Amino acid sequence: MLTSSAKAKARALQNRVARDLAKATGLTYGRPDADDCDVKGRQMGMIGPDIVRLTPEARERIPFFIECKARESWSFSHHLLTSKAQSPLVGWYEATVRAAKKEPRRDRDTPLLIVSQNRCPPLAVAEYGPLALVLRNVPGDVSYVRLKSAMGVLVIVDWRAFLACWYGRRP
Repeated sequence: MLTSSAKAKARALQNRVARDLAKATGLTYGRPDADDCDVKGRQMGMIGPDIVRLTPEARERIPFFIECKARESWSFSHHLLTSKAQSPLVGWYEATVRAAKKEPRRDRDTPLLIVSQNRCPPLAVAEYGPLALVLRNVPGDVSYVRLKSAMGVLVIVDWRAFLACWYGRRP
């Protein structure tokens, strides 16, 4: 795959996640080059989380350090069948946690990884602990997977279902 195509997929996922968050929280969404919004995707090549929260209200309503990965080099079923140490999903989440610890607001932001493949809905990956209370209220039509890793128990859930559980409504 061409580098430009891979970057375009990553940018599209970042913008989708930022739009969905804005819709679920009632905040304003802006393109990566905008400054007059609450939430936007980060410009490619910049350091920091992939989803930028510009206002104090956005930082309060979205307590996550969000990284997005749009890759074809993994599959969810392959992840479940391989050892967790070799899974790119676990490696990506560990990298998200390391990056979140470098941020000044690390004491309040929960690391959240959004992964996507072509023609598949994005998935949210997070530690089970901070989400345990929310996941107790998951409607019957939403399923999620808990798995053990070196970092503890991770939860994998459909991105839009995650938004519905956390914010009480789907985007």
